[in-house]
Amino acid sequence: MTTRTEQRTASEQRSSQQHNSEHTNSSHRNTHHATERYAEHYSPSRPHRRPRMKRAPHRILRSWEHEPLQIVVMGVSGSGKSHTARNLAEQLGFEFVEGDELHPQANIEKMASGTPLTDEDRWPWLDSINHIMQENAEKGVGTVISCSALKKAYRRRLENNMFDGEVVFIQLAAPREVVAYRMSRRHGHFMPAELLDSQYDTLEPLEAQENGFAVQVTLPPRRVQESIRTRLELGVDSDGSADYTQDEQDCAFLTLDIGNTTVEASLVRDGDVFYRDRLDTADLLAAEENHTSIRELSAFMKDVVAGTPIYATVISSVVPRLSLSALRASQYIPAHLATPVVVDPELSRVYGVNIPVDPRPIGHDLLADCVAAVPQSKKQPVIIVDMGTATKFLVLVDGVFVGASIAPGMRMMADSLTVGTAQLPQISLDEPSAAISYDTESCMRSGVYFGAVGAIRETVARISDELASPDFARTFTQNFPEVTLNSEVLAKAPLVVGCGGYHHRVENFKLFGTTTSTLVHQGLETIGVSTLTWLYCSTPSENH
Repeated sequence: MTTRTEQRTASEQRSSQQHNSEHTNSSHRNTHHATERYAEHYSPSRPHRRPRMKRAPHRILRSWEHEPLQIVVMGVSGSGKSHTARNLAEQLGFEFVEGDELHPQANIEKMASGTPLTDEDRWPWLDSINHIMQENAEKGVGTVISCSALKKAYRRRLENNMFDGEVVFIQLAAPREVVAYRMSRRHGHFMPAELLDSQYDTLEPLEAQENGFAVQVTLPPRRVQESIRTRLELGVDSDGSADYTQDEQDCAFLTLDIGNTTVEASLVRDGDVFYRDRLDTADLLAAEENHTSIRELSAFMKDVVAGTPIYATVISSVVPRLSLSALRASQYIPAHLATPVVVDPELSRVYGVNIPVDPRPIGHDLLADCVAAVPQSKKQPVIIVDMGTATKFLVLVDGVFVGASIAPGMRMMADSLTVGTAQLPQISLDEPSAAISYDTESCMRSGVYFGAVGAIRETVARISDELASPDFARTFTQNFPEVTLNSEVLAKAPLVVGCGGYHHRVENFKLFGTTTSTLVHQGLETIGVSTLTWLYCSTPSENH
């Protein structure tokens, strides 16, 4: 077999001739095709650099059985480069190279101290990886290398002295939350989680003209590997690869919250709920009896999605009759992850909430509220007042669910008066102008309205007093000895968060420190991210 060095020598000799003969010797026609391409494009002015050859459009060049590729699995730290590259190398029969192990000690110490690397720090490291690829290419050995390759300039450096199309870049794409979660769970790696933001700031996704493609790593590992193999074997549209990367950046979670009164669907991306719609639960229950609920839910969810690329559907339901319908309807929603995520209270630790009691009786929506409030609860106690069919008071301290209180909701209070009596009418829940009223409906409205306000104010005050009591932490620890409450967090004044379908009706009374109508959907997005990471990327080797 002709070596790359022999090919280069033959190419130089042919390029120095003036091609006086009109016919090419027949032996040249049988020379390895890489030699012919090299001879055709060789420039004597750059004798030490193998030229980049123009590749066929929309294809990854060459079958690796005939001329092994040099594959760079790239992405930010924590995206799963090492695990993916190692498995891919094993499947292809290629050599695996761990790029991180080629870092100079000075780089490792710099990153371990939390200092981002500069371009000057990276050039020698990239050159050492490039040198390995050149050596393996000379020997006809395929290579799969894990390397961040965040900037286009870094990737150009890695391609130095390589045939164009000989190096393929595979970008591992994932939401920032997924990567942050992985990094928080891996141990013994020199790259601290604090540098993740700098990595995303540096990242320049693959462009259309670059030889490579992106894959979504929140998919199951088997599907990630299958996607990579398919693209390597069949080629990839260069424009499509860039569009795919952009789609990954635009992806959102479809969250579905099935409550006793309404069913609400939202599109959530990085904590931002940018679209919401709702329908009445009673209408879906009627459709359930007519066996059309799946069709109704599917049409509703498709209207919400309206072409937005979806990572996965995340389902919360407190209506068991509709849970299975929602699960089946979600199968008709195009998503990167075909299997929807269903809230499971027994996975509360995976979601980041420490619930010391049996979590199974806790409603899906309440668990999602708690998950969304965990980051704030690490700064101060949080009292969530979720005003739905019932009014729920949820208390978190440093990510620990310490208890709750439940009262009738405003609508439930009003309906109980009507159902429990013979002559009292149905009433609206508009804010009354005064507590003292004269007609029946106004009297009922003021009683329900101010009764609800008073109940919230008194319950929040009592919860705050109990949290401030020196006996609270001691009593809690006695009941749950495996849990230690953060005394510094507990000593701070609690933040009262108003949410749920009715919280806006009492905003004028300044009962809350902050209000939000999207807390449950923000929590559902976090649950989706945590679940995908736990299912597919939770082992230390996969988190590398």
